[in-house]
Amino acid sequence: MRATKTIASAIAAGAVLLPAGGAAALDPPPVHCGWQLPKTYRLNALVRHGIPIKVTCDSATKVSPLIMFKSGTRQDRKWSDIHNHGIPGIDKSGIFDAPAGQQITARARLWKPVVKFVRRYRSTRFKVLIGAKVPNQAYYQSIDSGKTIKVVR
Repeated sequence: MRATKTIASAIAAGAVLLPAGGAAALDPPPVHCGWQLPKTYRLNALVRHGIPIKVTCDSATKVSPLIMFKSGTRQDRKWSDIHNHGIPGIDKSGIFDAPAGQQITARARLWKPVVKFVRRYRSTRFKVLIGAKVPNQAYYQSIDSGKTIKVVR
């Protein structure tokens, strides 16, 4: 009788330690990444090389930068008007491997029609986001709310 009580209490203790989801315990923890980019950047350098974004992640993952016009700017409104609110993406950045604990340089680039559009203005503000690959999924999730960069001619 005493042995069955001990076994029952051990099973109950094990059940308390396991998370309710079961499958959630098998998912790896979310990736934490730190990143930085310059406050201002020249347009010609952006066209040739892309915006250099320094990214360091705590575990191995893939990251992808995303560029968009800063909301509410003149260029954002004009781009929206030109495309009749069916707004195409403006960046053609790739996917970069980020090893655990090592700093990499991800480069964010623009499509040629966007470069031609941006050349009309003395300066343009972009919002840059970094997305990290979600484990066991096919999509990327933004690390934070993004940072603003000013691109000048």
